[in-house]
Amino acid sequence: DNRSRKLWMLLAYLIYHRRRPVTQDELIRILWNEDERGRNPMGALKTVFHRMRTMLDRLWPDAGRELILYQNGGYVWNAKVPVTVDIDLFDRLCDAVSNGRTPEYQDYKALCLYKGDFLKKLSSEVWVIPVAVYYHNCYVMCLLKFLPEVIQQEKYNDVVLLCRVASEVEPYDESIHCCLMKALH
Repeated sequence: DNRSRKLWMLLAYLIYHRRRPVTQDELIRILWNEDERGRNPMGALKTVFHRMRTMLDRLWPDAGRELILYQNGGYVWNAKVPVTVDIDLFDRLCDAVSNGRTPEYQDYKALCLYKGDFLKKLSSEVWVIPVAVYYHNCYVMCLLKFLPEVIQQEKYNDVVLLCRVASEVEPYDESIHCCLMKALH
């Protein structure tokens, strides 16, 4: 339902932006459009935070207060709690390729992390759309630079696996199908 969707969207937004404080106004804009805001958006935001913290407390006592802090007028993920998100590894690969580095075989793991659109269940949300497009474009760019290297190393099983996944994500890219045919040949 819409109440649960707001809770998951809030959590996803805070984790994605975990390296910076997020203001209450920013969260209100993300969670409610102009028509939905009503008379007391701050109260509604506090209610969603209460529900989210209660949900997180089921992980361990006080997790909701330990994981998400309120500092300097904004909410922030507690930097003392280590978090590893798969997009971090993927971002490093994208940055390296964007800066001219040819992907190496160890980058295979990062490419395999991409399983389709970013936050698919929230894909219609305004803040998710540009992030999803960015990661989709990064995936295709990295894959197309990576596949020739893997073909050159004659690791055809890896090429087949990558191309089959990629053809589901990007079904009309001929170069992916050409790489698949080279690997199957």
